[in-house]
Amino acid sequence: MASSSSAGKWWKVEETLVHLPGLLGEHPASGHTYLTPVDLHPLPRNAVIGWALLYDEPVDEENFKEALSHTIADYPVVAGRFAGPAVINHNNAGVPLVICKDTRRSAEVSNGGSFILQVDAPSSFSLKKDSGFPSLLNPMRLRQVYRGREAAVSFRLTRLACGGTVLGVTATHALVDGSSLCRLLMSLSLAYRGLDRPAPYLDRRCLTCQPIASLLTDGERGAMAEEKMATAAAVAASLSGRVQPLGSEAEAPCRPLVQDSLSVWQSIKFLGRVAWGALRGARGVGEVVARISPREIEACKRAAGGASRISKNDVAAAFAWTLLRKMQGSMGLLRGTDREQRARMLLAADLRRGGRCEGLPSEYFGNAALAVEVEMETGAAEDAAGAMMTLQLAAAAIRSTVSALKPEMTKSIMRSVWTACQASALGRLPALVSSLPCYHDCLITSWQFPLRELDFGAGDPVGFFPGVLPRCPWTAVVLADGAGGGGALVHMTLPSEACDLLRRDPRLTAHLGNAEILQNTG
Repeated sequence: MASSSSAGKWWKVEETLVHLPGLLGEHPASGHTYLTPVDLHPLPRNAVIGWALLYDEPVDEENFKEALSHTIADYPVVAGRFAGPAVINHNNAGVPLVICKDTRRSAEVSNGGSFILQVDAPSSFSLKKDSGFPSLLNPMRLRQVYRGREAAVSFRLTRLACGGTVLGVTATHALVDGSSLCRLLMSLSLAYRGLDRPAPYLDRRCLTCQPIASLLTDGERGAMAEEKMATAAAVAASLSGRVQPLGSEAEAPCRPLVQDSLSVWQSIKFLGRVAWGALRGARGVGEVVARISPREIEACKRAAGGASRISKNDVAAAFAWTLLRKMQGSMGLLRGTDREQRARMLLAADLRRGGRCEGLPSEYFGNAALAVEVEMETGAAEDAAGAMMTLQLAAAAIRSTVSALKPEMTKSIMRSVWTACQASALGRLPALVSSLPCYHDCLITSWQFPLRELDFGAGDPVGFFPGVLPRCPWTAVVLADGAGGGGALVHMTLPSEACDLLRRDPRLTAHLGNAEILQNTG
C-alpha cells in the first residue's frame, strides 16, 4: 500500500518492524537500560538526531533487514521501548524500517559531499508526521517515544530516480549521541557485508550543555528567580577548565572559571534581544554549509608560527566561531553585554578514548563528552591581517583547551559528574549546566567519524546530512570534506536574519580567504 506525501515527490512503499532473529516481542535475557539525569537534561531529551547518507548505488532492502536484525541482537536497547521517563525495556518491540521511492536524483539532494534536508521547524520538540518533511528521515514523536508507544530509533531507505539510495536514521538524543550512533551504523554496515562485527558498545557518557536558555524547565527558571543560578554555574565551572591561548601545555594549565565575571543580568539582556528579534517577525532558523579549502587551512597554520600545532579541526571550528561572533556583532546582540570584548564558546570534546571510562559504576549511562569553555580577547580589527590574527587566536585557544584534556583530568571530570548525579545541591544535574549557554557565543562540535567506511555494498556514501532537530541557532558541526584533499565542511544553524546578512555581505567570510558558501537555506 503506497501513500503519497503532501510534497508529491516521494511515496511510501513498505513499513515494517525488524526484530531480533527468531524472536518476536521478547528478548531471552530481558534487561533494562537506565538513563541518568544527564541524559534527561532538556537538550538531549527534547532533541532528535537525524542523519541521512547518500549512495550512488542501490542498497539491497532484504539484506538490509537481515543485517539490522543481527545488529539489534548486539544492541537490544535499540529495539526496546521506554517503560518510564528514565528506563528502556529490552523487550524486542522492534525497530521501524520504512522503504520509500523518490522522484529526485542524487544531484538534487547533494552538493559537494554534503547536503541539507529541507525540514520544517516545528514549534514543539517533535517531527510532525503530517508536515511532509523531511522526506528522507522518519518523523519522531518524542512524547509517544517516552510513553513507550513508539521506537527510540528508526530507519528509512529511499530509492532515488537515478538508482541511488538514501539511508536515513532518526534517534532520540537521550539514547544516543553522534559517537554511539556512528558505532551502531558501523556494526550494521559490517553485518550487511557479512563481516565480523566489533563488540557492542552504545555507551553515551556525555555532560551536555544546552545551547540556548529557552529550553529551561520550569524548575530551572525557578532556580534563576531564587538566585540559585549563580551557585549552579559555580558548580559547573568546577567541572570545567579554561586555558590561556597560544601557550604551551606547561604554560597553559587548566584553572577554574572565574564566576565573578559572569552576570545573570548580562545573559538575560542578550536573550532578551534574541527574543525581541523573534517577536519582530524573525522567520526561525536556516542552515548554512561552508567549505574551507586545504590551502586556506594551511595558510592559517603557517601564519600562526609558534602555534603551528593547531589542527585542521581547530581552524574550522575557529572559522565558525569568529564568523558567528561577527554576525552577532552586526546584529547588535553583543552590545552592552559582558561578551562584547570577550569571546566564549562551548566546544564539545569527546572524553571516552583511551579507557577513560574505567572505574565508573556500571549503571553510569551518560555522556562522557564535556562542553569545555575557551576564552580569548577579541579585537575590532577589520583588515585582513587583523582578521587572520583573530582566527589564529581562536584556533590556538581551542587547541590549548583540547590538549589540556589529559586522561586523569577527564576521569576526574566524569567522577565529579557521577557524584553530582547522585547528590546535587540543587537535586538535579540539569541545573548545573543550564546557565552556561547564557555567557557563550555558540556551541560547536566536531564529528570526525569514519563515515566513509559506512559501506552497504554500494561503495562509500557520496553525501551526508548531520542533523539535530529541533534546530538550535548559533550552533555548528565541523566535518571532513567529502571531496577529499584535507579540507573541512562546516554546517551552521543560524537565525534567518543571520543567513540574510551572510547572503548580503559575503565579506563576513573574508577572515579565512574566500571560504565557499555551498548552501544557505535561511
